[in-house]
Amino acid sequence: MGRSVCQCPSSGGRYARIVPAHLDDAICIRQWDWSETSQVVSLLCREMGMIRGVAKGSRRPKSPYSGGIEPLTRGQVGVILRRNSELALITEWDLTEPWRHVRQDWRVYLAATYLADLVQHFVRDHDPHPVLFDRVVELMSMLEGSTAVWRPLMLGVWSVLSEAGYRPSLGVDVRTGEVLASARTYQFDPELGGLSVPALRHSPNDRARGGDQQKPSERGRPLGSPNLEGTSAGSGLNRAWGVRAATVEAIRWAESACDRAANEGGLVLAVGPDALLTDPAIESCERACRLLATYARYVLGSEPPSHEPLFGQAQRSESAESDR
Repeated sequence: MGRSVCQCPSSGGRYARIVPAHLDDAICIRQWDWSETSQVVSLLCREMGMIRGVAKGSRRPKSPYSGGIEPLTRGQVGVILRRNSELALITEWDLTEPWRHVRQDWRVYLAATYLADLVQHFVRDHDPHPVLFDRVVELMSMLEGSTAVWRPLMLGVWSVLSEAGYRPSLGVDVRTGEVLASARTYQFDPELGGLSVPALRHSPNDRARGGDQQKPSERGRPLGSPNLEGTSAGSGLNRAWGVRAATVEAIRWAESACDRAANEGGLVLAVGPDALLTDPAIESCERACRLLATYARYVLGSEPPSHEPLFGQAQRSESAESDR
């Protein structure tokens, strides 16, 4: 545990006392300029959870902050929590992982920034999530060494939703409570938080009047729904988003990988070359990311700042040839 000198409030500042600083492993999620030499930062700490604090003099050349605290970097941080302020006092920052490539490749940067935005919105202040912290560290390292973003991002969005208590239901029909039947297409109900089999799929009357049904490309999508799925049903609380079976299998892959990572020492062992899991197609991972991101926005009731730059344009970042 580090130490910091501060004025004693009861003495009117006549003498200084030593206040212990909590040392923790942290990832910088966001930073704002406080002054020319100081910063306000939002940090995901492994043991203390989300911490927002001010780093006074952090941009000075000889300060104990490695030249400043930058977003999407990892370091050892010293924190003093203050009872009379929402902002903690950041006493030191020792940079350990700069993740430079993450900021040099635009697509990788957008994916990493989106993951950081989700953490910022879903993790409460001072609520520790050590498993999520370790997962984000692993995913940032995966993004650092690659230009392919959809698989690691899918794992990241799934991890944030699961840790925050919004793990989607993939094995039970959320409308009937029964085991989810196999189907070529499913519906994802954001209000109920999971999958269901379309009720009209087995209806003879529905098949008989198939000409009256709108084509998927003609149906209106709820704001932000996965544009590669292209279907919606209902409105208000009963709306649901159409999902392909391949997209569901990709999300199930992410679920299995994250569950295995918790028991086998991390994602590297769970999804690495020696793992038993078969990687889903890149195209399916992208659709899965869009679906999970849309669900995250539905839960939050607002759009994270990086959502539109990452998902706004329906363009492939990796060609379909990569799937083969």
